[in-house]
Amino acid sequence: MFARISQVLGALAVLASLLFVGYELQRNNDLAVVQSQHELLSLQVGMKEWLTDPETLRILTTEDYTALPADEQLVFFALVGAWFDLYEAVFLARKRHIITDEQYLIWRNGMCTVPPHWLRAFRTLINQDNYLPEVVEEVDYCIARDRRS
Repeated sequence: MFARISQVLGALAVLASLLFVGYELQRNNDLAVVQSQHELLSLQVGMKEWLTDPETLRILTTEDYTALPADEQLVFFALVGAWFDLYEAVFLARKRHIITDEQYLIWRNGMCTVPPHWLRAFRTLINQDNYLPEVVEEVDYCIARDRRS
């Protein structure tokens, strides 16, 4: 009888251990998701600091970026490309369930508010082969949305 009780207690202890490990894994996963969301927001805030530099702002707001000198075109494409890199990271975060679909739609709608010449630059001059096809589709969605406005 004591042998059976000890087997049952042992099985319950193993079950309790597994439940605890599962709880800890879920908790660690939730923490990783929150940290990833914070990192995405920090990246966006850091990128918005560009707009405090008058020279950078002038370059980024030049609609005919092809008329800029070569060094300023390089700055334009590097910064605009970095902006789309951020959106690609957000898209991947959505695919990995780090952010929700609702959060992603907020980001995508934010992408659609970038200056239209950034969207055109992405579509025509930035190497689209370096981006996920879904990100290119999202840029096309924003361009089409801008045309309807």
